Amino acid sequence: MEEKRECDLDTIDIPPVGEINHRNGNCYCYLCSCGEHLCPSLTPRDRPWSKAMYSSIYQKEFISKPFSPIKPVKLEGELLHSRQKMDLRTTKQEDFCEKPLERLNKSLNIDDNHKWKPKFLATSTYSSNFQDWKTPPPLKKLPKLLTEPIDIKLKANTTYADSFSLPDKIIENKPLESPTSRIIGINDFFYGETTHRNTFKPFKREQFTIKSRNKSLDYSQTESARSQYKSTYGKDFSSSPRKRTIFTLKQVKQMQ
Repeated sequence: MEEKRECDLDTIDIPPVGEINHRNGNCYCYLCSCGEHLCPSLTPRDRPWSKAMYSSIYQKEFISKPFSPIKPVKLEGELLHSRQKMDLRTTKQEDFCEKPLERLNKSLNIDDNHKWKPKFLATSTYSSNFQDWKTPPPLKKLPKLLTEPIDIKLKANTTYADSFSLPDKIIENKPLESPTSRIIGINDFFYGETTHRNTFKPFKREQFTIKSRNKSLDYSQTESARSQYKSTYGKDFSSSPRKRTIFTLKQVKQMQ
């Protein structure tokens, strides 16, 4: 028996595609090599068969069954055959009689005890229990001063010009320059020079050609010549299979 060839749509990892993308042709259905995967956007004319997918099973199992007509339901009893009319009146007028309300007679004798109502006297004991603080005495006025205050106007005149002199007239007290110190004076011009050239020497780059071997771990380290770090990525991982770039039908038509 011939082995069935696997379809490309089953072997490749393809992202999910929505219904709108199928209608626009932005799908991967054209990669089907088995003929079982069909694009939902195809109309019945474009599909390989003319009939619908589920029409054959329905015609065989359900259409050939005999049709049984609906029989009328026979109701038994004399309720539906009676021609008596129904009286939609209530028995309120016959069962219930209207009774007049008994009004109270104003001439009834009421006891005097019910007529007399004592009054409520709301007198408090505040004035007898608590003292009257009365109004506080008025504050005593201070005696008038012998001298009245005088408003003094502020003159905005400073003594800056009299007290301070111009910068040209300032006498500079320069410190004595010592041969060992490099302190910058007031009028000395600062040069951006350092002692780097005199103190430090240029670093010589040495090439480590001999491999350094760690005896305890029993492995050899990589060479680090000229500060270049070489990795083993290209040797170990270059043979790994690369992922295939998959394009949709719409992208293929645009590239053509």
